Amino acid sequence: MSLSDYIGTSLDGPISAVRRQAIAIAVAAASAVCAVIFLLWAALLALEPLVGVISARLLIAFAFAMVTAAAMLLPRYFHTESVIARARSEAESLTRDEKLAMIFEAVLMGFALSSRRKTPQKHD
Repeated sequence: MSLSDYIGTSLDGPISAVRRQAIAIAVAAASAVCAVIFLLWAALLALEPLVGVISARLLIAFAFAMVTAAAMLLPRYFHTESVIARARSEAESLTRDEKLAMIFEAVLMGFALSSRRKTPQKHD
């Protein structure tokens, strides 16, 4: 069995699971969109006798504008520092000796990984 065949057969299961999950998410998203449409239609029908035809549509448009504004502003409040920026700030806070020790440790780990005895592979 060639390497590409082995990789292909070993990835068939996870790929089909991801495909099924993507289909389920697409069906759920379409259903959610339909539910929102019918909810808005019911809200429009309920508001029309109370506030009038034009005011009911304006109220629903205003509600959508508020949801849009919230969707645009909320991610800014929950923004976390990226991994790269956090690593840079941590690296800048290290002393010179700590930086040298980290470099030395990385060199030793690289040497240890590269000098491991490799087992011979069987060829079919």
